[in-house]
Amino acid sequence: MTTGMDRSMWRPTTEDELVLAAEIGTLDESTPGLELKALIPTTRGTNKELARDLASLSIGGGTLLVGVADSTDRDPDDPTTALVPLSCSGLPERVEQIAFTRCDPPLRVSSHVIQSAANSELGYLVVDIPASPLAPHMVDGRYWGRGEHTKRHLTDIEVERLLRRRDALDQSAGSELDAYIERDPFALPEYQRELGHLFLVGIPLQANDTMLLDVVDRDDWVWTTARQQAGPGTGAWSPAPHDLTNSDRRDDGWAATSHEITTGRTVSEDSHEEYLLEIEMSEGGKVRLYSGRITDVVGARGDDPGNRVVFDVAVAGNTRHFIHMIEAVADQAQYRGIWALGVSLTGVEGAQPYSIAQNWLVHDPPMRSAGIYRELTRASTAEVVAAPGSVTERLVGRFLRSVRVANHERVAPFLADPENGEATD
Repeated sequence: MTTGMDRSMWRPTTEDELVLAAEIGTLDESTPGLELKALIPTTRGTNKELARDLASLSIGGGTLLVGVADSTDRDPDDPTTALVPLSCSGLPERVEQIAFTRCDPPLRVSSHVIQSAANSELGYLVVDIPASPLAPHMVDGRYWGRGEHTKRHLTDIEVERLLRRRDALDQSAGSELDAYIERDPFALPEYQRELGHLFLVGIPLQANDTMLLDVVDRDDWVWTTARQQAGPGTGAWSPAPHDLTNSDRRDDGWAATSHEITTGRTVSEDSHEEYLLEIEMSEGGKVRLYSGRITDVVGARGDDPGNRVVFDVAVAGNTRHFIHMIEAVADQAQYRGIWALGVSLTGVEGAQPYSIAQNWLVHDPPMRSAGIYRELTRASTAEVVAAPGSVTERLVGRFLRSVRVANHERVAPFLADPENGEATD
């Protein structure tokens, strides 16, 4: 069974590339990770078969070409008979829907159409199936994998091994998250801190240690990118990306920080937690975000101690901004693999959601009982780009639901995916 997670996949973008591949003999299903189909009929059985093909390719990643006949349906004396362009109207949406609804867990794929030079109304569909962080995927109660040239059922032992791999991905994010929490720049013991803190980490699991070396070593790249990736809603909390004013070297890369975090990641004794914000990027592509103000006390006057609140918009907004930073790193490094992601909120016990507590008509807003929130997940680069809201929701949705604001009008936009899969700020 093919289980590699860093397969180099061929993704043609022109008809000339397809013609050349046919002529030199590489447009063939003997090529690892390549599935060919002359067409995809609109039948229930065909949909199920397509779902199995997609699920089988998701373990190591692969490419499905539609409009290309397999070797049994070609003229051996004319390699170009492999090319059978077809109408691709509605086909990308159909394939993506089958991947998402027929595979369990849902599988995200992306696709593009190559137009035929002979007839602009015909073409070829190229479906990119990235190595899935949720593999193996099941179709109709069976897990599917890939042999040398075609799909097959996975054995129980193979399924168990792949599920253990999932756990290992989470553990790598968990270890990185623990180490980042340990490095909290606000050095007071947790019981002496007044505010809750946010920690986010992202690890590109198939990258080398110098994936970002050429760009991250420019002392302004991290700072510029962090500010450029700030979306329209990032002024709704503080500290926010526009508060990143400094660039500083780190042991493994560079950081953009607010003015209270100075050279060497030092914080003066008279500094305040509420001004601390940091985004780190390593030479190997790791991304880390820290905020020193996720909770605060509001409404304190005289003998009234006020209310301890958690800034739910800051939780959702910082996380969405972090996901866009992941996207920027992947784009810069042309990284298409899997990310291990982790988040932790500390010091949130007894906090009420600010979006509800600020409404004086609400007399008994929900209150967070646990002091620490933690979540680990995985995402492919394709999902980070196409569904940043879904990834954000997997990280902090459980926390936001616990204080009943996941559907609040100020929070929900950060958990929503862009329409039609188009990237947004």
